[in-house]
Amino acid sequence: MISVVLFGIVIFFAMFVQGLTGFGGPLLAMPFGIVLLGIQTARPTLTILACLAASLVAVPRYKDINVKKFLIMTAVMLAGVIAGDLILNNFSLKPLLILYAVVVMIIGFKRLLVSQKKALPVPLQYGALGIAGIMQGMFISGGSFLVLYAVEKIKNKDEFRATVSAVWVPLNVYLIIKYLCTGVFTVPEIKLTALMIIPEVIGIWLAGRLVGKLNQDTFLKITYAILALSGIVLLINSLI
Repeated sequence: MISVVLFGIVIFFAMFVQGLTGFGGPLLAMPFGIVLLGIQTARPTLTILACLAASLVAVPRYKDINVKKFLIMTAVMLAGVIAGDLILNNFSLKPLLILYAVVVMIIGFKRLLVSQKKALPVPLQYGALGIAGIMQGMFISGGSFLVLYAVEKIKNKDEFRATVSAVWVPLNVYLIIKYLCTGVFTVPEIKLTALMIIPEVIGIWLAGRLVGKLNQDTFLKITYAILALSGIVLLINSLI
């Protein structure tokens, strides 16, 4: 019961971040979810919650979606999602979790400590997009890599938030359909997901009320610090 309550708190904060930025919620929640509930429960639960969160942000702002960039990002990332899902299902889980924990730590510390962000060469932008898909397919955590591409291609803040949010919907729908076809969802996962919708909706609603009013730099630094901490927690848990 305590783990479920803690997971609810994680979901609230993660989806608050998702509501503000259009990305990052599942990346923030997944390491804690794995530690608290195990990957077999955390992964399908977060996939549904991430799909709902993205829909709640993107649908009301559909007019801001850059359709061309949406189609490009979705197509490239879908190939990565399929590859990531295959990797997760065909390789030993422990080394993948250790690698994932290290990647999360690097993203957190790099974004926390490095203020200057140089533009990536175009081939590396598409490479980051492919990696984003792979990370999404394995751990529902492709946000930071997607941003490496999207931040160079979409300069308008509202368009960025709506388009990036929209990308997650078809990718997560694909994974949900696969979970349903392979019998991943069980009654406990369904009940947990339904319960977590409450803190998720509250977090997204609050983000919508506060977007533009918060000091973005300070808030993002706190978020990246928590992200780095989540990677450390997951790494320790994976090594024990």
